[in-house]
Formats: sequence, C-alpha cells, structure tokens
Amino acid sequence: MDESVNLLNNEGEKTNPDSHINYKIWIMQVLVWCLIVLLSKIIVFFFEIVYCRPVYLLGEEILSPLNGSPQIMLVVVMVIIPVSFNTIQWWI
Repeated sequence: MDESVNLLNNEGEKTNPDSHINYKIWIMQVLVWCLIVLLSKIIVFFFEIVYCRPVYLLGEEILSPLNGSPQIMLVVVMVIIPVSFNTIQWWI
C-alpha cells in the first residue's frame, strides 16, 4: 500500500494533501500554541507558589480520615483522585 495519503480533487484525480500546506502559517500556529502552553504553565507555577500552604492544608484535611491506613491513602491519591479529575476534565 502506498505510504502517502492521496485525496481526490474535483476532477476525480488523486492529489497529495501535503502539496497545499502553507508552512509559514503552520509555523505561526505552532509558535502561538507553544506560547499559550508556556503561559499556562507559568500561571500554574505561580498559582502553586502563592497557594501552596492552603492547598497543602486542604489535602491534609481531606486525607485525615485515612491516616491509619497508608495503603488505602496511596490508592486514593494515586488512583481514585486522578481518575476522578481526568473524568471531570474530559466531561467539561
């Protein structure tokens, strides 16, 4: 099977989709995407610095009923909470 992807144009002839790519636009889109990702990571970084203590205390309070059982705490922290947050993220 041919490795390149071929599409049909209006006349029914096969064309290569890569022949219509404007690389200047593509590079600009990638740079804008990288800038957005960089800014979001900087915002999260400063959020973590500013709210480190309250988030820590909230985590301690939520997990305090599990202080006697480290295995259950590990399952909650490593499985249940990430699955829950990922589900909420994909749902939104």
